[in-house]
Amino acid sequence: MSLTVLQISDCHLGDIAGETLLGLNTDESLLAVLALVNEVCPQPDLVVFSGDISNTGGDGAYPRLLAAVKEETSICAPMLWLPGNHDDNQKMQAAVSEGFLGSKTMGAWQISCFDSSIPKAVPGNIEAAELQRSENILKDHAAQHHLFFIHHHLKPVNCAWLDPQRIANAEAVMACWGHYPQLKVVAHGHVHQQQQQKFSHVDIYSTPSTCIQFKPDSDDFSTGEEMPGFRVFTLDDDGSYCTDVYRISERDLGIDRSASGY
Repeated sequence: MSLTVLQISDCHLGDIAGETLLGLNTDESLLAVLALVNEVCPQPDLVVFSGDISNTGGDGAYPRLLAAVKEETSICAPMLWLPGNHDDNQKMQAAVSEGFLGSKTMGAWQISCFDSSIPKAVPGNIEAAELQRSENILKDHAAQHHLFFIHHHLKPVNCAWLDPQRIANAEAVMACWGHYPQLKVVAHGHVHQQQQQKFSHVDIYSTPSTCIQFKPDSDDFSTGEEMPGFRVFTLDDDGSYCTDVYRISERDLGIDRSASGY
């Protein structure tokens, strides 16, 4: 038996439909991504939204995303949510209920979400209580394989402007998580690009945004040429897995390539 987990990240939806980010209509790019989800992963076993769903922290983004998933896809799977630095935790939790920062047992796997956001700040950190919660989950489900989702990155991604935003206590987090062989994968958003890294025995994957992408290996802020996308994990009972990124077809998204930030 295998499980399919769909990761959608960094939608940056405005509080009102049709708002743009650097010239890109983030609602339109989300709908294009969801259309592709319908083609390649129409019935996942779980959907994880890994932060920065809202661009402004307003309460309009979360119900609009839920409505889009309901109206534009055939997905009927449970959903887990975690906040990013652009989100408002209370508003997200109010909109998504029990899926907020959840941990779900699915066959031989335990899939869990953790909060790396700092209120009203861009960089990440995993507070002591949240790190303890992760250890408790690993210990309480020691016989299962684990997939963790966070928003911020643990390791530098070779972007000088982005790397100061990574999880401030990343070394302590990786030292802790590296003690648990049942933890197989950590997946995150925030960096708006596709990367694969590793610490100890644990694989790390970043996931594209459903809107603008960030140019890899850039010292200064720069948008990438890649199209919006999402990631899919296929998890097997023996702890093995595979993962793929899917992107929408090439098109003009109207992005202001001269922008020096957002």
